[in-house]
Amino acid sequence: MSENPPQPTSSEGVSKKIQEAVRQLYQQANTYIAENKLEEAIACYRKSIALVPALGDAYQKWGNLLVKTGQLEAAIATYQQAIKLSPEDSWSCNSLGGIFIKLERWEEAVPVCQQAIRLDPNSFWDYNNLGLALTKLERWEEAVEAYEKAADINSGFFWTYNNWGDALMALERWEEAVPVYRKAIKIDPNFVWAHTNLGDALRHLKRWKEAVPVYQKSCQLNPNFFWSHSNLGDILFGLKRYKEAIPVYQQAVKIQPDSPQTHYKLAKVLMKAQKFEDAIASFERVLELKPDFHEASQKLQDAQNQLQQVQYQKKRENSPIEPVDWMKYYPKMGNSVSYMMAKPTPAQKDPKTGEWTFPIPPRPLMFVFADQGEEYYLNSGKIQIRLMLDSLQKAKFSLGSGSRILDFGCASGRMIRFLSDRAEAWEIWGADISADCIFWCKEYMSPPFHFLTCTTHPHLPFEDRYFDLIYAGSVFTHIDDLADAWRLELRRILKPGGMAYITIQERHIINLIKGFKEQWLANNNIWPLGKKTECLRKYEEYSNSDFAMFTLGRDTRSLVFYDLDYFCDMVQPFFKVVEVRKEAYYWQTALLLERQ
Repeated sequence: MSENPPQPTSSEGVSKKIQEAVRQLYQQANTYIAENKLEEAIACYRKSIALVPALGDAYQKWGNLLVKTGQLEAAIATYQQAIKLSPEDSWSCNSLGGIFIKLERWEEAVPVCQQAIRLDPNSFWDYNNLGLALTKLERWEEAVEAYEKAADINSGFFWTYNNWGDALMALERWEEAVPVYRKAIKIDPNFVWAHTNLGDALRHLKRWKEAVPVYQKSCQLNPNFFWSHSNLGDILFGLKRYKEAIPVYQQAVKIQPDSPQTHYKLAKVLMKAQKFEDAIASFERVLELKPDFHEASQKLQDAQNQLQQVQYQKKRENSPIEPVDWMKYYPKMGNSVSYMMAKPTPAQKDPKTGEWTFPIPPRPLMFVFADQGEEYYLNSGKIQIRLMLDSLQKAKFSLGSGSRILDFGCASGRMIRFLSDRAEAWEIWGADISADCIFWCKEYMSPPFHFLTCTTHPHLPFEDRYFDLIYAGSVFTHIDDLADAWRLELRRILKPGGMAYITIQERHIINLIKGFKEQWLANNNIWPLGKKTECLRKYEEYSNSDFAMFTLGRDTRSLVFYDLDYFCDMVQPFFKVVEVRKEAYYWQTALLLERQ
């Protein structure tokens, strides 16, 4: 508000004697004000009004004193009377608008501020107060206009720019908000809200790197403001600056220790930083706060599995003698000296449909499908079996009673379960190097299927020319040195004219993942300890070369890529390439091969 209200004018039609009395009362009021006797000063103005009821200036000065003494409701009525008597009195409008703002009576403040602006178009405070009232009423477009005019009049008040920026943010005009917040910071570099809000605007614009120092400054200015730490942590996580994100989330957790979502974010970044023990503790804290947080429960299992793997790897590196050669197969119960298999729980047929019903395997046996959920796990297997049968039908290859089929690399039966309607007519086998998977399949899916644990050495315990069809989904994507030997072993047990349906990763998938290759590779490979950076570098080098094949990793989790033409030429002496079908197994390419 203005500090110098206009002076009163004499009232026409009032005798000189009364005018003199009013002048003396004004002087007496000024004396009382100087002595801080505000109630006595108020009495002088009331006497003035008693002498001259139409003296609008006295109402205005009376209202000023009521504001100073905290009598705001009384001041409202007094200013309203002053405005009624002196409609051109911008000072009374300005003061009344200020009271409505202080009392948060936003609807009433708007027309009063607008009237004050009409009377004095250069009144900064009236524009600023109008913007504040419109903001509170969520009339964002009008608020932006009011703040912009206020800033034109007075460019040195940081709150105007901060509030202007807030209105632009509400309108999702992020780009316009950025320079407005920067102006507020320039006026007051220690104004924490402007830093926080600028960070939010940059975050919405996905200008992550610019947002980082802004949020860091906000955290420095107010170490106890939760959202600055939470948002900074999110951005650092998105930029894959995991080690920097950890202390930021830890501070956010310290500020709000009962926030399960914040503990969950901390746990995830600890996972990315491979601090599995700390991640497990954080996921457990999440579940203490919110027991039904299913994503945290799943991630906890993943962290526990990865910790086991790291611990095993360290033990393996430090142990000169290993009881089990894990490169041959994955034994049931790991290095346990004993285990027991209970009598199987045979699958049952639905009495209404006559179809076999199988349970869903536990999450650890769902492997990469675990995070997608049970429905996705089942649908993916069903679709991939359907695509294979479609390729066989196009090739006019038929399977009749007594046919023998092998699911090579069956895991926990994701695909084989969808051949159950043919199991009575066909002899169907599943084989895998994971004894845990085969153990589960034997317990819950046999009958109608047969299962065996095999090794990575290229031999399967079947007679020559035993099978009519062998399929291998995402198996040759993980076999490097022994791939040729395995293809010849499959040919040995396949009848002449029999079919092999196998999937590979080739240049098609390399093109599909160009925009997010590092993320895709990390999600689809368990890196050899300490070799992730080297593998990513080699992928970049190999994939841009004229390669025949290349592998990342050198064990049962190798990630193998082929040049499609090379692969087809390589199998030609032993198999005829009947069909090449891209994206038949997710983004992998399927080849239907006829045994020569």
